[in-house]
Amino acid sequence: MEDELKQIWQQYDRKLEKSLALNIRLVKEVQLQKAHTELRQLSAIKLAFIVFGIAWLAFIGVLIRYSLTWDKIFFVVSAGIHWIVSAVAVAVYIHHMVLIRQANSSGNVVDTQRKLAALETSSLQIGRLLLVQLPVFVSFQMNPGMFAAPQLTTGIIYTVITAIFTWAGIWLYRNLDYKNADKRWFKTLVSDSMEMAPLRKAATFLKQIDAFEKELA
Repeated sequence: MEDELKQIWQQYDRKLEKSLALNIRLVKEVQLQKAHTELRQLSAIKLAFIVFGIAWLAFIGVLIRYSLTWDKIFFVVSAGIHWIVSAVAVAVYIHHMVLIRQANSSGNVVDTQRKLAALETSSLQIGRLLLVQLPVFVSFQMNPGMFAAPQLTTGIIYTVITAIFTWAGIWLYRNLDYKNADKRWFKTLVSDSMEMAPLRKAATFLKQIDAFEKELA
């Protein structure tokens, strides 16, 4: 009788272990699927930016080509800087598409988390680079004639505004860091942005898998 009870108990334990293993697997699959859904949305956003970015680069390139005169020197330099930064952004976004595809094709939670961490870091870095070019959106309107009478006052005003935008760009570049993640301006620019929101949601779904496994450990 005692042996029969032990056998029944062992069978029950094996069934319970199989049930727990099945539940863990189902939770992982569901959470991974949710994370992949968010990443597919992010991929669509990145692709739209890439397509627009390539068209924008072509447009700016044409403007620069037909503006190579002394009186448009400020525009050419400003547009040139903007073109270079935009080209870097497009290249980085293409790299992001590769990371997203790798994350979506991975069924491994740790590997997916690693890809998301790399994607988040890279997204923040390119965001800092895009913001540091703020002064070119003022300086492109300037021309050499602004620094001679009777436009000198206008030239001074534009120079001051450009200096302010330069300071703002440098400040954002230096402070756009997760050490300021609790600040409202950081949440507006980064955490709640069109690109970061799906990424953070995907990361949250994966963290829930870790939390679930720790509860069962």
